[in-house]
Amino acid sequence: MVKNKVVHIVLSCILALSLVSCANSSSKKQIKIQTPDKVTFAFVSAGTSHTAAIDSDGGLWMAGANNEGQLGDGTKQDSFTLKKVMDSVAKVSAGDLNTMAIKTDGSLWTWGNNKYGQLGNGTRNEYKFDYVEFVNNIVSDKGKTKPVKIMDKAASVSAGMSHAMAVKTDRSLWAWGSNSDGQLGDGTTEDSNKPVKIMDDVAFASAGKRYSVAIKTDGSLWAWGNNSDGQLGNGTTERSKVPVKIMDNVSSVATSANHTAAVKTDGSLWVCGYNVIGWGGVMWAYSVTSDGGALFALEPVKIADEAVSVSASDFKTVAVKRDGSLFEWSAERNGKEVLDDAISVSAGGEYEHIMAIRKDGSLWAWGNNNRGQLGEGTTEDSLIPIRVGPGILNVFERGYKVAAVSVGNTHSMIITTEGSLYGCGENDRGQLGDGTTEERRLPVKLMDDVESVSAGSLRSSAVKTDGSLWVWGFGQSGGDKTALNPSKIMDDVFFASGDRAIKKDSSLWVWAYDHETHWFRTTKIMENITFASRDMVIKTDGSLWQLENEEENAKAEKVMDDVDMVSRGDDYTIVVKKDGSLWTWGENDLGQLGNGTTQSSNIPIKIMEDVAFVTSGNSTNMAIKKDGSLWTWGQPHMLWYYSNSPIFAIPTPQKIMDDVVSVATSNGYNHSMAVKKDGSLWAWGSFSHGQLGINEARYNRTVLSDGAPVKRFNYGYVRVAVGERPIN
Repeated sequence: MVKNKVVHIVLSCILALSLVSCANSSSKKQIKIQTPDKVTFAFVSAGTSHTAAIDSDGGLWMAGANNEGQLGDGTKQDSFTLKKVMDSVAKVSAGDLNTMAIKTDGSLWTWGNNKYGQLGNGTRNEYKFDYVEFVNNIVSDKGKTKPVKIMDKAASVSAGMSHAMAVKTDRSLWAWGSNSDGQLGDGTTEDSNKPVKIMDDVAFASAGKRYSVAIKTDGSLWAWGNNSDGQLGNGTTERSKVPVKIMDNVSSVATSANHTAAVKTDGSLWVCGYNVIGWGGVMWAYSVTSDGGALFALEPVKIADEAVSVSASDFKTVAVKRDGSLFEWSAERNGKEVLDDAISVSAGGEYEHIMAIRKDGSLWAWGNNNRGQLGEGTTEDSLIPIRVGPGILNVFERGYKVAAVSVGNTHSMIITTEGSLYGCGENDRGQLGDGTTEERRLPVKLMDDVESVSAGSLRSSAVKTDGSLWVWGFGQSGGDKTALNPSKIMDDVFFASGDRAIKKDSSLWVWAYDHETHWFRTTKIMENITFASRDMVIKTDGSLWQLENEEENAKAEKVMDDVDMVSRGDDYTIVVKKDGSLWTWGENDLGQLGNGTTQSSNIPIKIMEDVAFVTSGNSTNMAIKKDGSLWTWGQPHMLWYYSNSPIFAIPTPQKIMDDVVSVATSNGYNHSMAVKKDGSLWAWGSFSHGQLGINEARYNRTVLSDGAPVKRFNYGYVRVAVGERPIN
């Protein structure tokens, strides 16, 4: 069961250091989510924009594009989730617009696009799979809309872009489909809509884009077809209409549109062909285009060791190593580990998605998802691996939704709509409260029944639905000591930020650790307070006051009236009045006042109208307008660019995105998170310690397009996918 809280932007629930958005706990309803039992997988194949996976019982599951009937479900409707289409399947290959499957009895079946005769049934028509007729082995004469059985005794099959190859149990290699570049290997350039025998003693074959490769039983690697990018690895860019021997002692090979990757028996990984970014950080100058552009490796070059299997898409290479670690070479991860405990991987073609199976049989997906090929229920790309499959819901994407976020220097806190608290990022001082000091690059669950949270510099605090206040992290257990687990210090709390709390009776309290009692000393300092931000407080009558001390019956100076919220940055102040107008004053060297200049002001300046929410961190500011649009100004997060030129100050508010209900920005290492109306969580900025929750630790580049940031797959704004959970 999932509790769904209706989230509101409660103006009295804002932090100054970071931000806390509170959910309205008075409005809850029960939602029952029903899904099939969890399935484990044994084999997966990624096509151009669809995916095929075989479960441990031989069931074939499909997801993604279906415009040519390539999913085999009898329709031409895309599927954003994995759906079962057949049983008793031993092998499958997802091609460009078609699919090929070998049943456990060795029969080979094909369906989908057949423009070049790549289904191998003697025609050039398009076909859709009919499940009922398949299980009854009923095949029409021409197979116009039915699966086509094209051969028996098939051991393996590979569907390329417009041609295909199969190895039979007697080790003979057969090819069919387009032959424009001699990719069939029969010495001609004539297409064939029926399988043609090419060679004997073949252990494995892979069909790429207009070229082919095969490993013979003696371990020798052979290649033929298109070679414009040096993908054949024979030292030239001349095509070959017949197989050419490339190297010996090969155990695994993968093809793509323009490069080839092979694993030798000693575990070394070799690549040749188009090198858009350089594999493993290595660049070559075997051949350079006339404009000085992309580089090519015309002969195989070693890039890694300890590999056992490999797969390739148009611009990615992925390999599983002997210890189960999975590495990716791409623009996003140039030779970095992506996943552990992997047993197999498959990379799609032009649209760049990757599917992997771990040792526990779980199926994981990441990359492009424009047609739902990741199978996780949406068409949103995912920068990180997310678990997919029947019975699996991805936290913060489908089963869970986000209610509020708060970010510290290098860690983040996330509350789901069901009240669960998750944390990610740096944890050296116990600021995540998970009982360890281990850095968490993916959010981990910390506690339940949480109403609001505050992530400070090196510590955190949370208010539970029963009004209890819990604290943990640096300084929360005496001086420089660390409290690795949350400690309850107060009851009847409505709001907490830093070392301050507002109780339900509107009294303002501060707390500190008492070395004599070895517990927390709490002090009531003011009455009739609705909000506190550093040294600024708002009274119940809407007046804004600046504290002069933090003692009992603290003294304060009145600043202005009719204030709805306040956020204190470094030496500047931002206020939203009850009429929705936003006012700023103070230091302005980085445009943090948002008035179009970098000149400081000691009097309030009106900047915007219709503002519902504001927060600041260091000199970076975020405001949500009443229409849900998110705006930013001041010091941009690390590596903001406009037309590829760095931006050091944004003196005028810039719109970032729409449909936002909550936002938090860091007071330390430049990162932010936002929650949209659909409950999706978005993050950007630095993730030097994994604080974005995307299983990475580096810096994220944010791009401005026509004055506004845009979501990009490999940089910029990324949707955070967190963990996985089976639903009963």
